[in-house]
Amino acid sequence: MLDYYNSWKLRGDHPCLYKTGVYEEKAGFVLSEYDNCMLQKDYNPKAVSWNLDKYRKSEGISELYYQYHYSESVKNKGYEVIEVEVTDWCVDIIAKMQQAMRKEVFLSGLCIECNPTSNYLIGTFRRYDNHSILQFNNYQHVDDSEHLNIPVSINTDDIGVFDTALSFEYSAMFAAICRSRRHMGNYNDDVVYDYLDYLRMSGINMAFKNKVF
Repeated sequence: MLDYYNSWKLRGDHPCLYKTGVYEEKAGFVLSEYDNCMLQKDYNPKAVSWNLDKYRKSEGISELYYQYHYSESVKNKGYEVIEVEVTDWCVDIIAKMQQAMRKEVFLSGLCIECNPTSNYLIGTFRRYDNHSILQFNNYQHVDDSEHLNIPVSINTDDIGVFDTALSFEYSAMFAAICRSRRHMGNYNDDVVYDYLDYLRMSGINMAFKNKVF
């Protein structure tokens, strides 16, 4: 599993470097995007823990990267459907792990960019008010003193692909949240306005945070 994980760190490398099944340097394809990033003046060396050359020269790791791009049998395997029964205890464990991960993100001071329309179209939830942004941060939206409000922002993702705009993202979230609250007999829309304005300011603050690298 660790080799598989490390092979994904090579995704910045051009596939042709592994066409023979092992890594081979070629003119014009020496640096990956990650290597280029490391050459920038403002990166933090202490934040860098990857040694890509070590992974490139590992026969097993480079083989996995080669198989991903060139193996017909691996690609066909990806089309197979496997059914797995998810039991109640498994769901409970996953929920607890998610809560632990949210706490880790919160304590680390990380920010989360959320793309409602993109997530709706490629995800499994069918209502905007079921978007995980409300789990990450429900500031003033839900009275829950124990909830950890992770800094989040509303974004568009790829405007050209998803045919959306930032104003639509906010409008969709506003309409969905208000509709959900009214089903519960709550017509105080001012709280939703305040919540979305809070997310707007959160996004501005996130955009101008100092970069790690």
